[in-house]
Amino acid sequence: MRRAVLGVFKSLIQARQAVEKIRRENLANNYISVVVRSKTFYSGAYKEEFAQELTLFPAEKILGIFDGYLVQSGPLEMPGLGEILAGGPFAGTLLQERDKGLSGNLANLGLSAEHASNFEHQVRDGSILVIVEADSEHANAIVNHLHALGGREIEKWSRTNPKPTYPRK
Repeated sequence: MRRAVLGVFKSLIQARQAVEKIRRENLANNYISVVVRSKTFYSGAYKEEFAQELTLFPAEKILGIFDGYLVQSGPLEMPGLGEILAGGPFAGTLLQERDKGLSGNLANLGLSAEHASNFEHQVRDGSILVIVEADSEHANAIVNHLHALGGREIEKWSRTNPKPTYPRK
């Protein structure tokens, strides 16, 4: 059975380290996605941290540190969030069904409306959302890697269970 494992990160470097670790161990190579609000990089509480991580790339190049790992969409206008950047298979879903917003598309992965809304709020506030879809046998290892590399509010979801199977941290 497929599981969706989600976690939020404070920095792109942490998110990239987690993506690299998951890919190196062949846990979910083609099913890793990243979502971040474009505005995060130019204003707000994390401005100085991101300035150290990035030079002033145009918005569509910000996720360039994931080149070779994720297929990326261009900037997308998302209801309730404004412009976002997304990479991985979830980017295609957001592009095709942007009218549902981020939380509506997360609900398609099995998340409850409350939890999907919480992840949307985290992205709105400047966090980087990492979404990994994997077989059940790999899901626990993915959770451990996300946690070890700085992931917060890590949850594991199934389309058949209305509650997360891994609590938030």
